[in-house]
Amino acid sequence: MLKEGIRQKTILEPYNKEAVTQMLEQVKLLNIGSSSMSQSEEGLFSSAIFHLPVEAIRIKVQREVAERHKRLLLAYHYNRLEVIAGLISICGFVPENIRGFLTSEEMEFCRNYSQATRSYLQDFGGLVNIHDLDEPPKELFIHVRVEKDCGTIHTVSGKINLAFGSQHYMRRQDALPFLKQGYLSQV
Repeated sequence: MLKEGIRQKTILEPYNKEAVTQMLEQVKLLNIGSSSMSQSEEGLFSSAIFHLPVEAIRIKVQREVAERHKRLLLAYHYNRLEVIAGLISICGFVPENIRGFLTSEEMEFCRNYSQATRSYLQDFGGLVNIHDLDEPPKELFIHVRVEKDCGTIHTVSGKINLAFGSQHYMRRQDALPFLKQGYLSQV
């Protein structure tokens, strides 16, 4: 389980339901076993601990193992959700070939995360599209120089004539597709 969690930081693999179920059962049995032992020994952790050190150690070990299993399960699920959130942040959606690896709960997380991201971006009025950015923008408007003639384009601000050699101060969002294609360069 630990090795799977480490591998999944970069690649999302199918959900390992058998291992998760097995660990949950072990945690349940360990918790039941340690609680029943501590209750049956009439306050084992009081003054009687010196009379039954083996039982006290057994309970402590069982509780530590149960806590370790819980931490592993949390790390496994946290890493999966981080990879899924990263895919949504980069692509704007989860690719079809990955959807087969997700559980129904993870698909619900995808829908909720996508909806939360869209509503967050709507607060900016469409000025920023996080899916097109490698790093957060420092400003919403940039100076650009036209490297190849594009003609007149229509933007939210109005019409802009992108003639070869001209310079413009325009919204980053409007300039980004042309920057990627090499028609514009940032000054």
